[in-house]
Amino acid sequence: MNNRINVFHLYRPRRPLILLAWIVLVILPALPQTGSAIKLQNGRDSNRAVRQMSFAYQGQLREDGTPADGLYDFRFTLYTTQTGGEALDSAFYEQIDVIDGLFGIECEFDPIALGSSEHWLEVAVRPSGSAAPYATLSPRQRLTSTPYAIFAQHEPWSLIGVPVGFAGDGDEAALFKEADVMKDESEERATAEQANLWLANGPHIYNTNTGNVGIGTASPSSRLHVEGNIFVRGTQGFDAAGEDAIVSFGHPAHNIRGEFGTGVIISAFAAPDALTVREVSGNVGIGTTNPQEKLHVSGRARFDVNGQFYITTPGGWPGIITFEPAAGHRRDITFDSTGIHLTASNSASPPGSTNGVVIKENGHVMVKVLEIVGGADLSEPFEINPGEEDVLPAPGMVVSIDPESPGNLVVSHKSYDRRVAGIISGAGGVKPGMLMGQKGSKADGTHSVALTGRVYCWADASYGPIEPGDLLTTSETPGHAMKVIDHARAQGAILGKAMTGLKRDRGLILVLVALQ
Repeated sequence: MNNRINVFHLYRPRRPLILLAWIVLVILPALPQTGSAIKLQNGRDSNRAVRQMSFAYQGQLREDGTPADGLYDFRFTLYTTQTGGEALDSAFYEQIDVIDGLFGIECEFDPIALGSSEHWLEVAVRPSGSAAPYATLSPRQRLTSTPYAIFAQHEPWSLIGVPVGFAGDGDEAALFKEADVMKDESEERATAEQANLWLANGPHIYNTNTGNVGIGTASPSSRLHVEGNIFVRGTQGFDAAGEDAIVSFGHPAHNIRGEFGTGVIISAFAAPDALTVREVSGNVGIGTTNPQEKLHVSGRARFDVNGQFYITTPGGWPGIITFEPAAGHRRDITFDSTGIHLTASNSASPPGSTNGVVIKENGHVMVKVLEIVGGADLSEPFEINPGEEDVLPAPGMVVSIDPESPGNLVVSHKSYDRRVAGIISGAGGVKPGMLMGQKGSKADGTHSVALTGRVYCWADASYGPIEPGDLLTTSETPGHAMKVIDHARAQGAILGKAMTGLKRDRGLILVLVALQ
């Protein structure tokens, strides 16, 4: 407690008032009254509601050297300077009962005004009910020690490195700065005059008193409506049902939403619930709010030419492991040092290394069993020259080796031709099952010629009706086969066996190619 006596002279038209003041500065109600007969009074401050923080002011008022008696009005004003300066705050107390010159007042000020700087108290007095102006007593009294304890007791934040103070929870107050919201450390310093109740305050900050707060707008449409850029540092949260949060960007549909029990959801105008992060599992969903795995994409995914998608398998190699939905059988694609492995399992266990296809770096393909379902013959590509009468090659025609064009074939036109090579594949809708060749070499060509397997062939029954099982050879009809009649001449000229018959004329028959 800091006790001190100050003498003030009040000059009035009739007689002077002398104030002997004991400035008893205590935090109320933290300290009880001890050893004082002066009753503390709390005259109604006509300009504000009763404050929750106060200190005691006790003194003696004399008039013409005689202790004053009666009711008096007091005005207390805070300054940061001993003389001059601008008032920080004023408190008015009316009808204070002065008995034998003694009085005590529970003095209250705006808590923001009681910052960390030095303060001076100016006292003015007049008889209650008088229309005369207040008589200001001089000099101002310096406040020390205890008043600042009020600020320290109620201040919820540290003042270290902070240019302004914030009030405790006893008052509703707002701090306004003439600085851009984007500035992390503004050079402007807010003053006490900038602290005010939440009202319209120009273009910087606005409170509708209905719960909406606007920064940069006087018409906030949400709980917090910011026009312009913002800079956020710190953490917040919610931990109960119904405390969902949403932040919109430019359009209400463009938002980040926090839903209790779900997680964080990012939405856009044309893609609501585009991305979800579940709060418990940590699963991420794209196009779904209920992702079942760490990454769950509902729809298609795309990676541009410069993009990469890297997945590590349990063996340490990159690849993809999937499970078919019906029975959960495992399917693997693995990329190792030798090539690409495509394997399948008949259970959820890892497949064997030979249960699939291996593509080597040198281009070789390894497979345990190869099943071909796209065709029925083994073919090679050849260039085929027209036969006699300039008959052009076509699917189903019989062809022979062309002695005039090494490596090429020609449409056959001789009977029992030992140069017979095969049948052009593709007639009757039956395609080659396997095509062998080497691009850019002599083992390449335009037409696929069946060397073995089943293929449809043009035949001429005018040389004799053809029955299934008959041996076939070349004929005088260009590109047509016929039934073998002279077996001695047919040695080395056998084309294959007929699988279907032809009674007369010309037509397609199914042939099992087997050159002899």
